Amino acid sequence: MVLDPAAYPSKVVSDTLDGRHLPFPGTRYAPDFYATPSGIKKYFNALDWIFPANKITDTELKIEITVSYVDEDIRTQWMAMPEYAAGQYPEFKKAIMESYGIGADDRRHTIKELETKLNLYRSSQIYSKAGWVEFKRVIMHVIFYLINNKDIMEKYAIDQIISCILGASWASVQVELKWVHSDSSDNAKKVGLRWTLEEVSSAISAHFGDIDVFG
Repeated sequence: MVLDPAAYPSKVVSDTLDGRHLPFPGTRYAPDFYATPSGIKKYFNALDWIFPANKITDTELKIEITVSYVDEDIRTQWMAMPEYAAGQYPEFKKAIMESYGIGADDRRHTIKELETKLNLYRSSQIYSKAGWVEFKRVIMHVIFYLINNKDIMEKYAIDQIISCILGASWASVQVELKWVHSDSSDNAKKVGLRWTLEEVSSAISAHFGDIDVFG
């Protein structure tokens, strides 16, 4: 089943992208597909941002979205792959990339890269809105990428973010988070978290007076 804009709810396919809606195929913010190794990388880079920004975790839905932004000939080829029928997005993505000569080790971001970038903020510590905005610009897309690829757990990501926030600022953020009862929510229980990554990011943004990355 390919996404049909007429049949799908607006929260999944929309002609706008405001942090909560997927871009409508063919519009300004929709991922562009070019049948080259670099084009494939850029296509999946865009999807790797779209999925977490819209809180899409269902693996079959990720597959349907992936095939919905390409033309009919490409879509037919991808849907004929065994990995499409299997319904597992990581394997489907890998199969597509390998079909264009992109190996499994050809990765956009690594844990080593994340650690190198985090060390810069650990040494200077984030204590202002400007510092937090810059951190989000430099770090958050890497964190999303590594979580989506199952290279790191959400709890690990939260711990690393906390390590970059100035102690006094984090103390204030914790006061904000005391009102968030994620330890009793189903989502938090599943991953053993006191708070989710979204909740921590939102609380830090509120502390610094910033509009949060999650929208």
